[in-house]
Amino acid sequence: MKSNSIPTLTEYFSPDWVIERSRCNNYSRLVCKQFNDLIENKESSCIDSIATSLKAITSKDIQYPEPKPMTSLIIDFILTLKEKNLLPCIVFSDNRILCEQMATTIAKYFENLEIELRETKYKAQIESLKNRIETIEQLKKKSKPKKQTKPKKRTQDGNDTIELEMPEEEINDQIILSGHEQQLLDGILDEGTLTNRNGCDRELVEALLERASRENPKLVGYIRRGVAYHHAGLNNKGRVAVEALFRNRYVQVVFSTATLALGIHMPTKTVAFVRDSIYLDALQYRQSSGRAGRRGFDVQGHVVFVDIPLSKVSHLITSAIPNIRAHFPTSVTFLLRLLHLCSNAKDSQDAINRSLIALQCPLLTQSLTNQNLIDIQTRFHSLFTLDFLYRLDLIDRHGNLIGLAGLLTHLHYYEPANILLVYLMDTQYFHIVKDGVEIMTVFAYIFTYMP
Repeated sequence: MKSNSIPTLTEYFSPDWVIERSRCNNYSRLVCKQFNDLIENKESSCIDSIATSLKAITSKDIQYPEPKPMTSLIIDFILTLKEKNLLPCIVFSDNRILCEQMATTIAKYFENLEIELRETKYKAQIESLKNRIETIEQLKKKSKPKKQTKPKKRTQDGNDTIELEMPEEEINDQIILSGHEQQLLDGILDEGTLTNRNGCDRELVEALLERASRENPKLVGYIRRGVAYHHAGLNNKGRVAVEALFRNRYVQVVFSTATLALGIHMPTKTVAFVRDSIYLDALQYRQSSGRAGRRGFDVQGHVVFVDIPLSKVSHLITSAIPNIRAHFPTSVTFLLRLLHLCSNAKDSQDAINRSLIALQCPLLTQSLTNQNLIDIQTRFHSLFTLDFLYRLDLIDRHGNLIGLAGLLTHLHYYEPANILLVYLMDTQYFHIVKDGVEIMTVFAYIFTYMP
């Protein structure tokens, strides 16, 4: 090495050994600068020695446990959280289907567990309750109605005799069941659900479930087991029920996409990340993991990684947050979605008002100095965007969506790749290209290119 070599870790962090993120970032910059100097000076021997040293430090030497399918893995994970008192928990995954599948897996597990307990542990109690109710029903049939009064018998001294038949009120009192007995007959056992029944408002729970049951019967069944899922494809009543019942501490586990990462008050004790994804970066990790730790309830929050490589975990924890970039309030796909909203809404005037609010009141216009300029730019951008959509045969002269506009709006989160795909399909590019490998290469470049 040259005389300007960087200090070692011991020299840099001693004597206090207080390892802060800022000091680590400064040290990493020194290492990068040193390595760039080696490349510029063409010191091949030093570079080769560094590469040889790094090859020895590899994750291949780490002994991983035998991989498990996600169905059994997620069950073991949730049961471990329950055992260690780390619930409630939000489990993040970018895959909507996987979120629903994991919720189904947990709900089915507790359903099967309840069936097994009813046939083994509680079988004698259930049969005893049924016999008791049957006996009471027979007594009610034998008892006479209140309206039919029986003449009282008198003894020799003139006093009335005591009736030997059991009054109907006493029979009704005997048929009243406790909460546990009611669960044994037709409810959900405590062992068969994750719900927190003691610390919640029962009237609020039933009202929310009743409101969401018509459009989300499957989700309501999961919620009664203490499990739910949450993503952008869930309708409003379902989302409101999941969010409110989780805040109410009734639901204990929610499988969610990034929709719960920010903007919604959903604090929890534990946050988990399941399966690796190219969209799981340092920013999303910081936003999602910030949910862990409920103020006033938890001393600390917990973050767990499930089925994610250790190298990716290390990268997420140590990486810096990317810089925030400016974002113009309107885009091509955004305007097309507004047109779709206005043309398909039941209340067209309400849809128009909402669209105008989104266009005329962006946060950029809060700047007093640039308010007029931004308003003019937004109007011109909208004008040229509408002309662009009309030239691509995506809207007609009345603003109605035509052609491949539906596909473009459905892929709105891929903009501008969705616009390019629609253009290639409209120009019949994929009819000209016959090679499947070339078509796959085009798709990969359009949809997986990360700047």
